[in-house]
Order: sequence, then structure tokens, then C-alpha cells
Amino acid sequence: MSYGDGREREDTQVASGDGSAVVAPRRRVAVVVAVVCGVVIPVGILGGATCILGSAGAVHARLRGDLLYIPDPRLVIANVTPGDHIQGRFTVTNVSDQSVRILGAQTTCDCVALEQSSIDIPARQTRAIPVRVHTRQSDKGSFVFGINLILDAQNDTIPLSLTVTIARSAGDDL
Repeated sequence: MSYGDGREREDTQVASGDGSAVVAPRRRVAVVVAVVCGVVIPVGILGGATCILGSAGAVHARLRGDLLYIPDPRLVIANVTPGDHIQGRFTVTNVSDQSVRILGAQTTCDCVALEQSSIDIPARQTRAIPVRVHTRQSDKGSFVFGINLILDAQNDTIPLSLTVTIARSAGDDL
């Protein structure tokens, strides 16, 4: 076949859905193959992995080689009354194929602690990690606490952040 200006066009036979052959320009076939290989297949793989691990962020963590994925490593608790004992939760997903144990945590204040001393998270499972905070009667304002989860695997730690805002009590001067 030719383009009409004297140049010859290379065509490729492509099977259609009904079993017949369709003649298509070679460039168009190359573009279709590139789109299928470059977009459709990776999107399908990502979609399947997302179904298994629960989110695109968890898939990204798995591809980086991380054991755990924490969608929001920063927790904010507001309007706390001075002297209260409060609890917050971090959501943690094990994106690995093996069970991971959180042995405990190091914190920047002894007023912050994990509810449990060790927590097992089975492969590809999600757990809530409860954190307890004890505020003092004299505390006022916002406090940011660092929490490092200590894992048994790879001698690894995972940094988290907890912000607690303590409301003024009714008797406080403005």
C-alpha cells in the first residue's frame, strides 16, 4: 500500500475479535502495544496489589522494601483537659509476607506509652496501635511528642509524632 505520494506504507495484519484479520498501519500497532504494555498492564498490576494490601500507599511501601505502612504517622489530639488520661490510635499495616512484632516504643516523654508492651501484626494485616497520654494539671498549650516504634525485624524503628493540645480550664487567666 502507499500513502499516495509515492512512499510505501508497511502494514501489519492484526487479528480482530471475530477471528478475521484486519490490516492496520504498523505505527498504529506499535502505539497500541506501547499503550497496553506501558499503561494497561501496570495499572492492572497496581490495582491487584492494591486489593491485596488495601491502598496505593501500602503498595508503595512494599515496593520500597518497608515492612510496615502507616497512612498517617502524625496523630493530633485536641481539646484535652489538664490532668486527663487520653488515648489515641495509629493504624499500622504489615505489607510484608511475614509476621512483624512491635516490641515497644521509645518516647520523648514518660507521659506517653503504648497500651501493649508488644504487638504482633500478621502478614498483610492491619492493626490499631493504641497510645496513652497522661497530662498534668499544670500542662497548657500544645505539645509534640516523638514516638519510635521498635520492631524485632531488621532492628528497625519507625518514627511517629503525637501532638496534644491542652485546652485552658475555666479558671485560667486569658
